[in-house]
Order: sequence, then C-alpha cells, then structure tokens
Amino acid sequence: MRLDPKFSLCDCVKLCKVDSVSVWTTSTYREVMRNLLGVALLVMATTASAQESLIEPSFGFTWDDKLSEIRQKYPDVTVETEGRYTVARISGDSYSNLPGNTDFVQLTFSQDSSLIKVRWTSDNFTDDRYGTEGKAVFEDVYETLQAKMGPGKLYQYSGIELYEDSDEFYECLEYEGCGAWVAFWDNVENTDSGSMLQLKGLSRGTGYLAYSVEHPKLYEERDRVVSEDLSKF
Repeated sequence: MRLDPKFSLCDCVKLCKVDSVSVWTTSTYREVMRNLLGVALLVMATTASAQESLIEPSFGFTWDDKLSEIRQKYPDVTVETEGRYTVARISGDSYSNLPGNTDFVQLTFSQDSSLIKVRWTSDNFTDDRYGTEGKAVFEDVYETLQAKMGPGKLYQYSGIELYEDSDEFYECLEYEGCGAWVAFWDNVENTDSGSMLQLKGLSRGTGYLAYSVEHPKLYEERDRVVSEDLSKF
C-alpha cells in the first residue's frame, strides 16, 4: 500500500516489525533501528495480509457507491473539489452506521464519480499523555480488522527522536521520525492500494485514530494523469 501523505518516508525507513505492543526509548534500540533499515524496507515491499479479494470499505460503504447516492443518503454531507477529485465529508454525529466516536468520514471520488478512497477519523483522545486510551482503541480496532482480513503489517514504536519520555507519546507521533503506531493491509493483486489503521498525534496528551481504505483505481488514475501531463512536454 502506498503510504498516506501524512505518513512520511522518514517514518518508513525507520520502521521495524513487531508482534505485540512495545515502546522503544533507549539508545540501544536506536542503533538496532539503524541496522535494520534494509530489512524494514523489504518488509514494507511485501504483502503480509491474508485476504483473498479486494478490501472493501467499512461502515456500509461500497466501491459501487456514487456521489449522487451519497448526497441522497447523507443530506448534510459537504462536498468540495480537490484538484481532479471530489471529496465528500460526512459528520459522525448523526448516522447509526458510523461508530460512536466518529469525528468524520471522508469519501474521495474520481472524475467518473467512482468511489476510490474512504477515510474515517475518530474524535480526539484528550488528557491521554501516555497514549493509554489511544493504544487500547487501536488494539480493539486492529483485532476487529485482523479477524476480517488476516494479520496486517504492524509497526509500533516511539521515542526515537526528540520526544523520548513516555508521557510525550502523541508529541512523538506528530514529530516526523520519532514514532509510529500503524498497521497496513495490502490488496493481494495490487499492493499499491489497501487499508491503513494509524494512531496520530496532535499535541501533548491529544491524538486521534484514522482508518483509510484505498481502491486500486486511486493510483491507476494518478499514474494515468502523471503520464498524460508528462506527454505534453
């Protein structure tokens, strides 16, 4: 799966796969991370998911959904144009198909009105300096998704750069290269796309959980547009 723009390449090359929750803060682990950069990149390039078909969006959405149908079903949806795409944003306050801790769901549509990405964002975790609540919710959602799609590629570490104290968990996640709390599942036939569950930091004691699912058409269309633009030179 290609990474969310908010998940940096710097984070990628510092990832190391773990099977359970762990927090790394010492210089010894920092050295281990440096030695395992090549291994991490290899792991990121492989498919660890067990699903046998295209990953479907959650919350009752399907890849067959059209923007016109979303407008009818969600009257208070807001719609904006972002470049070549149309983005619909649904508030989590009013709809029973969305989890109770939903802040919003963002749906991205291609030029032919096909749904190509769904991103769900939780309400903020607050007064959670050690990330206790956020980690617990991440674990619950990960286990639910794992039951549906098989084990994902799971990366959980913090304290690598600058914010090394355990009560700076979300500050660390927000700071590029310091930490990551994320899981990936790839579509079997198109590993550019798939789904990602990620705990994000905003400030001290404050963060949120995000889950996104991407259709292969998202990158097929982006590659086509890039190719068309290059051909004009």
